[in-house]
Amino acid sequence: VEGRELKELLEGADDLSPIKRTLWNLKNFNNKTFSEDVFVMNLSGVTDISMFSRPNGYAENPADFKSSLHPKLKLDSDGEVEIDFSNFSLDTTFLYLSSIEGFKTAPAGLFDTQVELPNTKSMLLDTRTLKESLTPEELQTVKKTIEQQKADFEGQMIDEVFIGKNVDEEVLFSTPRRDLFKRNAVNNITSIDLGEFRGHHWSLFTQALKPPAQISKDYAFRDFPRKAFMRALLQVIATYRIVNEDKALIGGQP
Repeated sequence: VEGRELKELLEGADDLSPIKRTLWNLKNFNNKTFSEDVFVMNLSGVTDISMFSRPNGYAENPADFKSSLHPKLKLDSDGEVEIDFSNFSLDTTFLYLSSIEGFKTAPAGLFDTQVELPNTKSMLLDTRTLKESLTPEELQTVKKTIEQQKADFEGQMIDEVFIGKNVDEEVLFSTPRRDLFKRNAVNNITSIDLGEFRGHHWSLFTQALKPPAQISKDYAFRDFPRKAFMRALLQVIATYRIVNEDKALIGGQP
């Protein structure tokens, strides 16, 4: 990974940080941004740190385990030693190394790799307060950002958050996230939590990081039921639309 790809990789990691995600949500998760009906589905990939070492799950024969986290060596056609990239995943290694700090602090050792699990949920479903996942320094950043851009937030947050010209810290930091918004300011957005699956969000990709072709054309293949996964999501969307149309037909509110 070099040049443009390295820049995008580092910027992407920064964009996924809790403080960046929180600021974006506080500013944009409202009817002003989403002017039409929006249906948000949340699904998280939960990773246990041991899964990196046993990515294929558990079987009766322990000898069948092949960890894709650790490099394995093999002899090439000329008898030279080389890395067996078909059983060594650059994805898995990168995710593991970049997520160690998260695993140290995540409850029960469960972690949505590289992203703190609760921060992948819609704020309208989140009962935690800001101070439960942000540091004191980050909380002050939130306060200053809101004060600087108060015009953008006006009318979108509950009245108690904005008292006079200042932001009430205790209310802002101690109010559940979903209650920071006026109901009529977010009624264009419907959120549903589909739960978690065992894996990590990169499980959805065949492979993101591969060895350069000149080094090896082989790479570890991650088997994930993508078609079944996408079919289930489409079925949820279809059910949501049917229910909404049904309510509209009988004069109810979608």
